[in-house]
Amino acid sequence: MKSEEKRKRLMETTESDAKHLRDIFETLSFWRGDASAPNGSAKPPAKIRALQYDRLVEFIQEKDKPADKRGVMKLLAKMEHIEERVEKVLEKKGRH
Repeated sequence: MKSEEKRKRLMETTESDAKHLRDIFETLSFWRGDASAPNGSAKPPAKIRALQYDRLVEFIQEKDKPADKRGVMKLLAKMEHIEERVEKVLEKKGRH
């Protein structure tokens, strides 16, 4: 089956357009590979984005459910904490 056929089937199954599927992928995927890892060649191994199948399925199944305000507030607090930690590290390195 060609990639175009797979994309069309996925769009039909998820009731999403191509842009929405790209957004889902960018949101849920993560980088794999390590450009600094030796691989026996002059070129570093390529980094690719990967997506866990079960995360995609869960995301699609939950698309019609509203976000829980408490959960969103917890997530925002965690993000603020991470931002503070990054700023402290950058300050120590003299970059900020």
